Amino acid sequence: MVVFLRSLQSLEAFLWKVATWPISFPRTLWRVLCNPIAVSLYTRRQLEQQPDRRFSGMLSPPLMLVLSIVLAHLVGFAIPDRPSPLVSGELLTLLVRSFSYGLYALMPAMAMLRVRRVRVSRTTLREPFYIQCYLASPLSIVLIAANLLAGIQVALAMFLTTLACIWYLFSQIALLRRLLDLPLLPATFIAISRFVVATLIVLALMDLLRSTSATHIG
Repeated sequence: MVVFLRSLQSLEAFLWKVATWPISFPRTLWRVLCNPIAVSLYTRRQLEQQPDRRFSGMLSPPLMLVLSIVLAHLVGFAIPDRPSPLVSGELLTLLVRSFSYGLYALMPAMAMLRVRRVRVSRTTLREPFYIQCYLASPLSIVLIAANLLAGIQVALAMFLTTLACIWYLFSQIALLRRLLDLPLLPATFIAISRFVVATLIVLALMDLLRSTSATHIG
């Protein structure tokens, strides 16, 4: 009986969190877009709290990134002639995208530790990774949307991609300067180099995914 009651309480807590996502997601996205530095400082403060009290005012960073990727992926099914999201190939695409776009958070997070000369571990990586997850969320939404639009509106897709990359890089440079106290040139080099490396890996994974899908179809 006790186990059953605990299960009900866990289910209740889960349903409550899911029910608040439609409110928390756009609010979190807006705050990240408008003031990424303030959100980064907020993340630092939240990680100092007890686990059950963290991120009460916003979605947690990893959840925000995952939801951004999933929602952008699902929006793509509004495009005509797209297969059902329940098709196994589409599920694989979603998994690959989740891993790939997570690199936009992981690569600069590891660079932040390197600048601090801190050894990489699950514990030390948590704070910079959480901070970077917020920055990677809007970028992921726009890049996935632009990729979906590329076959329909090339000019719009290029415009969205350029806009997202400019916002991300400027935000990243400002963040690195503020949190790591770096001069402009080193911060710019780290931001651009990690972005380029992450993008090359993402493009390679997406190309591999398309090749695999084409092979199965053939």
